[in-house]
Amino acid sequence: IFIAEALVNGVSVIVHCSDGWDRTSQTCALAQLLLDPFYRTIQGFQALIQKDWLTFGHKFTDRCGFVAGDPKETSPIMTQFIDTTWQLLRQFPAAFQFNEKYLVDIHDHVYSCQFGTFVGNCERERQELRLAERTYSLWGHLTNSADEYINPMFDPTNSSNEVLTPSTLPQNILFWRGLYSRYEAGLQQARGPEVIDLLTLTQISTASLEDHAKHLSRRVDGLRSMISSNSKATAGVVKKFLPSMVNITAGVANIAGGGSSSPRSIQNSSEQGEAKPSEKRFADLKTGLSVDKCESSKF
Repeated sequence: IFIAEALVNGVSVIVHCSDGWDRTSQTCALAQLLLDPFYRTIQGFQALIQKDWLTFGHKFTDRCGFVAGDPKETSPIMTQFIDTTWQLLRQFPAAFQFNEKYLVDIHDHVYSCQFGTFVGNCERERQELRLAERTYSLWGHLTNSADEYINPMFDPTNSSNEVLTPSTLPQNILFWRGLYSRYEAGLQQARGPEVIDLLTLTQISTASLEDHAKHLSRRVDGLRSMISSNSKATAGVVKKFLPSMVNITAGVANIAGGGSSSPRSIQNSSEQGEAKPSEKRFADLKTGLSVDKCESSKF
């Protein structure tokens, strides 16, 4: 906070400790979180860790105890930084683009060694181990799942030029149960869901429904174009079929009126290859009418 206030007042600041890779990384990164809203975004926070922690040579292998070594070198420096970032997120929920899950996942993968991002004590060791070729980057994994880390309360318009001034009173520094007590089932049930968690679930559900609505809209458009093309083809068939149907209807009308159908009309209709089923129905109808006429004459 002192560094941020000094820079806001136009005072130059130099930060230095005995080695420059533990407390220096902590204080400089936190000051930039307070001053620059870019580092409070998902990509900005990744750039901040890459710049002030990885490139500046924080000894992740020694501090996190990845391999057996001097126990005096082990220290939760990165955990302290992640915890402090969560304290800022809790006090200024609208100023951060990412949520609590984002911080928890970064913290877990610092110690998991599942990705090569945090393996090694400096850039030289990472180049010698060829981690960029042999392992995957954590940043790519987080970017692919960026939708899970969006803070629904984030307001970029109000926090674009805001310098954060957090409260350091003891009652405002809380125990992070979401990180340290997340595996205690009884405590989690007593805690209940946070408002921000409910908002995140609501946002995810809304996005899923919007995607489904877009999918249904595309299907409706496809069916509409299919029906339109089929209607044009059907109109052509009806146009070809209509003349022969007119001749058949005229013949039926003559028989029903007691007259005889014109042999020429029947001959013309039989010449149409498309109307063969209709000619058969017409012949059956003619036979039936003739039988009825004979029975009527006998009566």
